[in-house]
Amino acid sequence: MGSSRSISSHCDPKTLAAIDLAFDDAWSVLEALNLLAGFTNDCELQAELSQRLVALASDGMTNPNELRQQVLASFPLGLRSDQSVK
Repeated sequence: MGSSRSISSHCDPKTLAAIDLAFDDAWSVLEALNLLAGFTNDCELQAELSQRLVALASDGMTNPNELRQQVLASFPLGLRSDQSVK
């Protein structure tokens, strides 16, 4: 995830790892649901996803599963926050 480099001086390694894991998991869900087409390009969505995860982590959320659930809930996906793609 690109945001790790820019925020590495502001987050501890555990938080960075949680953000990276949540990013990868959330990206897989967005990709599996073919929701990437709603953005101009992958970079735009990656930036938005990263910003939302960093905001959640800044509020103290550091569990990767909670981060993934909350960030997916922040997109208009029609998903329950506990739903995932197998």
